[in-house]
Amino acid sequence: MSDMVCADLLIGELSVQNMSVEVFSRWQADKVVALGRAIEAAKVQGAERCVIAGGLFASGFVPQSLVEACMECLAKAGVPVTYCPRHDEATDLASRVEVPANVRVMRGESCKVDGSMEVRFGLQGASELLYKSQGTSVTKSIPMLEPSGFGDSRDSGYLLVEAQEDGAASVVERGIALHPFVMRNVDLTGLETSKEVLSAVKQVIETTSPDACLRLVLRGKLRLGLYIAATDLVHYLNERFFYAEVSDEYSTDVDEEALATDVSLLAEFIRQVESDDSLSPVEKSRIVRCGWNALNAKELAE
Repeated sequence: MSDMVCADLLIGELSVQNMSVEVFSRWQADKVVALGRAIEAAKVQGAERCVIAGGLFASGFVPQSLVEACMECLAKAGVPVTYCPRHDEATDLASRVEVPANVRVMRGESCKVDGSMEVRFGLQGASELLYKSQGTSVTKSIPMLEPSGFGDSRDSGYLLVEAQEDGAASVVERGIALHPFVMRNVDLTGLETSKEVLSAVKQVIETTSPDACLRLVLRGKLRLGLYIAATDLVHYLNERFFYAEVSDEYSTDVDEEALATDVSLLAEFIRQVESDDSLSPVEKSRIVRCGWNALNAKELAE
């Protein structure tokens, strides 16, 4: 028998991203879609059972519509499902919905799915699979089924566990994500016009899935006076991706030799900012750009 083992879909979790209400609602609804999609993919690969090792729902209140949609998805899975909630997860599940006939709910600090497979919950929230058979054992960390943010260090996907004829188990990790969180860096060094900046952005993102949650990080040095309207860039990206944000980490390219002999108001302003050791290079760059914008009657927002 082959088993699909997954964890940490976290339906109903709060987002730490700056998602609009509309995008956030779609993201949560799509977690249920992602669950059904992953189960179907595992079935194609031979899975005859699904084990959800905690984290199906986020802790705390989860909207009724999401709970109902999730249970409906599992009811249509076409395979038996063993669901092992963590101690603070879906504690009121039985009172909110009718659990489908093909879903078995098991609670405890560890869940013995059967004679050979056990799910354990770690101190840091991660789930672990323990498989024992005929004197052999396999221990494997279970990946999160869908990523939750740009800070996630774990890969997303599920485990495909297959018992071998000799009693051992083959445990293979299958990567999958409906909405992967992707970071892309753009080096602005040497670019002279806004058109060149946009062209560099397009080149970096051209192979990125439109279903991705994208963080575009602007790096390098850009000449003073070349203004990037971050809000316009975010709007451009959000028309092409499920969710997008821009992180401004580039610095201003200032000619220090020319600055030393320049007696203009802007030059004195830049010298004052550059001499402030309490500011990071990125903060200095932003303040200098704001000063340049103000002196040239440009938009002040950064």
